[in-house]
Amino acid sequence: MEDLVRYHNIQLCVHEPFEFFLAMYDMAETNQEAKRKNISRFQERKSSQEAIQSMRHHLSEYQRSELVQFFTRGFQFTFTKFITNYPEISTVEQMISFIERCDELQLLRYMIRSCLYSHWFEMGAKTLWEDVSGDVAFLKSQVIQSEMVDEGLRKDLLDRLNSPEETKQRYISVLRNFYRKAYQETEQEVLESLGKQKEFLNSQMQADPRAFFERHISSDLHSAKSKLNIHLSYYIQKGFMYFLPWDNTLPHWITWGTDSEMETDAEDRVKKVKKLFKAFSDDNRFTMAVMLCEKACFVQELAEKLKIPPSSVNYHLNFFNEVGLLDTKRVNHRIYYAINQERLEDTLRLARKYFVKE
Repeated sequence: MEDLVRYHNIQLCVHEPFEFFLAMYDMAETNQEAKRKNISRFQERKSSQEAIQSMRHHLSEYQRSELVQFFTRGFQFTFTKFITNYPEISTVEQMISFIERCDELQLLRYMIRSCLYSHWFEMGAKTLWEDVSGDVAFLKSQVIQSEMVDEGLRKDLLDRLNSPEETKQRYISVLRNFYRKAYQETEQEVLESLGKQKEFLNSQMQADPRAFFERHISSDLHSAKSKLNIHLSYYIQKGFMYFLPWDNTLPHWITWGTDSEMETDAEDRVKKVKKLFKAFSDDNRFTMAVMLCEKACFVQELAEKLKIPPSSVNYHLNFFNEVGLLDTKRVNHRIYYAINQERLEDTLRLARKYFVKE
């Protein structure tokens, strides 16, 4: 029954604001390694890169530099958080107008949360969103205290907090300039192409939802408990990005390159199973896993119970993080870790396929 719920919770779509975001990010982020960090299994399409180059010529040097300022280093996810938290907004013009009506503090909260989250995520840690709420003074204190950002990024964050009106004006200007001067001309052609691709994939999914799910949707990307919207993308040829709303009752999102297979290939599945066994092969890690399945613990707590240094705890936790098993939650100045039961069960089921013949 859970699998049936999972299949029917998937919706293929062509979401205009998401495709707009991907075009902006593709133009702003010229560092290929940075793209590969954010886009799993990333490859670029020649035709989409030609389109990006054409758009680039429609913007002034200043406008391109502003795009880089607001769509790299984690700042790009500000826009996606508006998308995921307001899924009813379906066009680019509507989204820009909505952000323009927001007050400066709301935009700053989204900006700071998104930027810090991307750096916390890279280090295997997440935070409660309430930790980056409050007024400007509180946001400044969070940025100053954060150990997750370098000094250059910290300065940029504080500069934006010191000039909220100017920051909002610049951000809206970036969105409007890119849309009207560079993107709008080719938007309809791209959307029509994606619409045809959606029809083809929808026919596959409706014919055999189970086969479609097993072929395209990796079990560690989606649980049966949440609705999943899959945006088909022209500007990503191969690869996908996973986006979570701050409100877990809202749909989760994947942006998916139309030449992709979301399922990890056989070699990657074998690697995942090997990493699982390696994680459990050490006595301390095995004991730690049992503890983290029972309740969330912070590093010092684990160190005291296992009688090992905190640095060793962090070393061992990284093994679970590499398999995708760790959930983290920040409370005050502590980060609590726990084993995600659902992802553990999915990985154990994957391992079982290699050793248990039905």
